[in-house]
Amino acid sequence: MVLAQWQVSSWQQTHAENIDQLIDAARGVLSGTPHWRAYQNRILSPALVHVMGWFSYQPMTLFVQYALFALNAALFLLVWRRTGHHLLGVLAVAACGLLWILEHHRWSYTWDFTEAACWLALSWMAINRASLKAVLLLIVVSAFNRESALFMCLYPLVCGALLLRQDAAQGRRWIKGGVLALVAVLLVTEGLRKLLFGYSSLSGVGVDASHAIFENHINLAINLRLLATMVEQASPILFILAVYGVSMLWFIQVGISRRAPQLVGLGVALSLYFASLLVFGLLHELRLYQPLNWCVAYLLLTSQSVGDAMVEVSSS
Repeated sequence: MVLAQWQVSSWQQTHAENIDQLIDAARGVLSGTPHWRAYQNRILSPALVHVMGWFSYQPMTLFVQYALFALNAALFLLVWRRTGHHLLGVLAVAACGLLWILEHHRWSYTWDFTEAACWLALSWMAINRASLKAVLLLIVVSAFNRESALFMCLYPLVCGALLLRQDAAQGRRWIKGGVLALVAVLLVTEGLRKLLFGYSSLSGVGVDASHAIFENHINLAINLRLLATMVEQASPILFILAVYGVSMLWFIQVGISRRAPQLVGLGVALSLYFASLLVFGLLHELRLYQPLNWCVAYLLLTSQSVGDAMVEVSSS
């Protein structure tokens, strides 16, 4: 609770001058006037903030406070329960909190916090070999928060592919579930963007005509130049990128060595999502990595506990 309050205080100081813009960004999604077309499908978190507005004059701050407390508490309890060491839970939460503060950016969107919860939940499901139904339910919920749910669909697809040689029927069920989830997320994302978007609340953007067909922004060329500059200047951002990238590849390696399709599937999903930020994000906007903090910390401390579970994935 103390750490969450410290994080909230830091967040409030960072956004003291633009808090109204952050609130408008959330409200705009619900009114069909988001900053960009690519934001229109992200309705879940703004809806939660709207509901909190029934009980508070500062719903955005209240949402951030509750979200951070829930994420920290969940991480502590999950690590403690899996490892049996409460000090590891404290260490994980402290590291996440510090890194989250270091990754502050002028823009902070509500869906980033919910996305962090979704990735942490999927990580817990992978470690504990949750059922296909539970995974698909999480993906459906995530689809209404952010299009990163598309990458979560890789989890059942990869799990299914790895299961085919051990249990063909079960493998096919997971693959079919992954395909259905992928189609559902695409329909939800494109449907909400096409049906609800009116115009941008940002000055000069209007109907965001430049992104009318493919709504996401393509920033690959910009990011390649940024990377070159970071290397030339030995930017500390490179270290942060390396930690995330190496961690995700390590999850895949651990999954392969322990014959755990869940960990391999999750590692692939996280790695490709992280790689997609090179194309669709802006690498110097550190807020993009904040949703990954809690799941990466959880996996770093618990993935080694995954045993030989190639044939233990639930088929329900």
